Amino acid sequence: MNAYIEDEFDRLARERQTLGAHRKPRRVSPWLIALVAVLVIAPLVGWGIGLWAASDSASEDDANPPATSQTEQQAPAEQPVAPESTEENPAGQPTPQPTEPVLNKDVSVQVLNGSGVNGAAGQTAEMLGGQGYTAVEPGDYTAGLPTETTVYYRNAGSIKEAEDIAKNIEGATVDDGSDLGLSADIVVVLR
Repeated sequence: MNAYIEDEFDRLARERQTLGAHRKPRRVSPWLIALVAVLVIAPLVGWGIGLWAASDSASEDDANPPATSQTEQQAPAEQPVAPESTEENPAGQPTPQPTEPVLNKDVSVQVLNGSGVNGAAGQTAEMLGGQGYTAVEPGDYTAGLPTETTVYYRNAGSIKEAEDIAKNIEGATVDDGSDLGLSADIVVVLR
């Protein structure tokens, strides 16, 4: 079956001892070199070609400025300056970015504790003061309604401030308090 006579190397191979070696072991596998080439070198080459193509087209634009008529050359070109916060939509018209509503943090705010937890109104008033509200007064609440934490506003001019306060108080809802005879612009009832 075997055309060769068994020698000492065959016997060592059976015993799994590697006292002698016929070949030098490979240090780097060919697949590892290919992987590095694909993952590192190819993207770098593509990036370089892209930069070269972009710089080549930019130099062509500089070399060939667009032709203008004589009337365009004489009249000063006034272009409207768009604010930095606009983007252009597909039609080329600037789209205004939404802006944060301007809040009047000088509104009078009364925080009433109806939760039964000592100091809850004071802590909430302190938190609102830290957010810039200047006229915040803590107090106690003894009436039965509401059954959940509610932020009431006295008039429609304080809705944005009431919503801002409610988003900072866990589980708070905003409600119109114009018919309640509130003693402050915004009243927070903690439950």
